[in-house]
Amino acid sequence: MLTVNQTRQKVAQGRSAYGLLNAVPTPWMVEMIGHAGYDFVILDTEHMSTNPESLEHMIRAAECASVTPLVRVPGVDRAAIARALDSGAQGIVVPRIRNAEEARDVVQMARYAPAGQRGITGGRTTGFGTLPLKDYLRQANQEVLI
Repeated sequence: MLTVNQTRQKVAQGRSAYGLLNAVPTPWMVEMIGHAGYDFVILDTEHMSTNPESLEHMIRAAECASVTPLVRVPGVDRAAIARALDSGAQGIVVPRIRNAEEARDVVQMARYAPAGQRGITGGRTTGFGTLPLKDYLRQANQEVLI
């Protein structure tokens, strides 16, 4: 079962959600943000030179501290969006969206068919096959925050 995106749920209910942009790419800082009571943390891969392994560790730290991990990608970039979500991010932050077409493109990149065009990989985000594929795709599309 996928983790419920608590931040998305709060926003959908009209409640406020509070978070921080983390410019210190270390898991312990992410855990501290979660234990401080924030709802979400934005892990910056636009300005920070965060390698993929460090990003995965920060996402796991967020999960352990019950804070929603969002990843700020460099821009409208299919590969960067896929890597962030495949690493376990529960949402993405895309800077410099210039028009409605780019916004629609980003949504397509972040969601699986039939709602989008995201490609699928096995492993951690899919629960290593513990969830039927149809259920995973539906839940992932529902829980992603864009």
